[in-house]
Amino acid sequence: MPPIENREILAFTVIWRPAHEIAGRIVELYARPDYPRELRVTQFNGSPDTSPQLYNPPTRNYQLWVPEAHPGVTAMYPNYQDGAQSLVNGLSSLFGFRSISLRLSAPSVPYPICEFTLNDGSPHTRVVRVMKDSRWEFLTIGDPLPFEDTQNYDQRTIRKRFGVDLALEYCRQLGVDVSLASFWRSNNCTTMNLQA
Repeated sequence: MPPIENREILAFTVIWRPAHEIAGRIVELYARPDYPRELRVTQFNGSPDTSPQLYNPPTRNYQLWVPEAHPGVTAMYPNYQDGAQSLVNGLSSLFGFRSISLRLSAPSVPYPICEFTLNDGSPHTRVVRVMKDSRWEFLTIGDPLPFEDTQNYDQRTIRKRFGVDLALEYCRQLGVDVSLASFWRSNNCTTMNLQA
């Protein structure tokens, strides 16, 4: 069963680059004399381990895999809840990586969120997000994509302006169906362990 269907919190990214190139760039970003960290890269055959993501894990793990459903992209699943947003932004701004990031949660969690981010490898990023901190907030950054349901953003109830169904549809419109079980299966998975 895809983790989208049974998780309180889920954050992941789809990148239009080969896994070995992404892994190499992560090593380049983190394995520097001015940023001493222990970094291990393990290659194995099989599907990723989508164990629940933690708020602040003791080590940072990134799993990269080529989804059976979409062999032209690489998926990245970190073991922490923010979805490795600063890393993804760095990969996009420094190396021009095009990516989609999703942060999804059940409405029952303390700080619910539904966020879609498209980094297109340029300074232009598209973000659509609804979240609850002290109150519900709706945010968009960048120009709407041609397929967006912008009429939905005008709903009076803020939390209904953007939800999981729209986020998944936006991914499909960009050519990646992350709701398929075969998206979460792979014969090729790389795990990177970063000792923070």
